[in-house]
Amino acid sequence: MICRILSCGPAATAIGSLVLAAACGGTASQASLRHMQSESGVVARIGEREITLAQVDERARRSNMSAYQALYDARRSAIEEMIDEALLEKEAQSRGVTTDELVSQEIESKIAEVTEEDVQAFYVQNQARIHGQTLEQIGGQIGATPAFFINGRHLSGAQPFEAFQKIIEEEIEN
Repeated sequence: MICRILSCGPAATAIGSLVLAAACGGTASQASLRHMQSESGVVARIGEREITLAQVDERARRSNMSAYQALYDARRSAIEEMIDEALLEKEAQSRGVTTDELVSQEIESKIAEVTEEDVQAFYVQNQARIHGQTLEQIGGQIGATPAFFINGRHLSGAQPFEAFQKIIEEEIEN
C-alpha cells in the first residue's frame, strides 16, 4: 500500500474519505476506520512523504478562506459552549442544585415582565425604526423578549446569528 491514512480530523467528509480511499486502494469504510489522530499530526503518508494536519489546514485556508473561517467559528463556538456548560455544572454542583435550577434562579427569575407601558414607550421612542406600522400591528411583537428591528424589519425572540445575517444581507441587497 502506497498511502496510509492516519487521520482526517473532525473536518473529514464522506467525499474526502471516498477520494482518499480510492487513491490509497482501499474502501471508504477502511479509510473511515483509520481516522485516528496520530500524535505527530500526520494525516497521510505517500511512500516516505508525510502530510500533516497543519499543512492541510494551511492549504485549505489559502484555497477557501470562507470555509476555513467557518470551521474556526464553529470550533470557537463549540469551545465557548463547552466552557459555559462546564462552568454552569460546576456552580450548580457547588450549590447543590441542577443546572436547570441554577439557570432558573439566576437568570429566568430576574427577567422582568414586559408591561403595556413598556411596549408603548418602546413604540414611541422607536417610530423611525418601525416605518409607519401601528402599535396594534406591532405591539405583540414588541412585547416579545427580546425584540429587534433591523431597518424596520422585526425579529422576535432569541435568534441565531444566521437569522440576523440573512435579514442584514437582504436589506443590503435592496
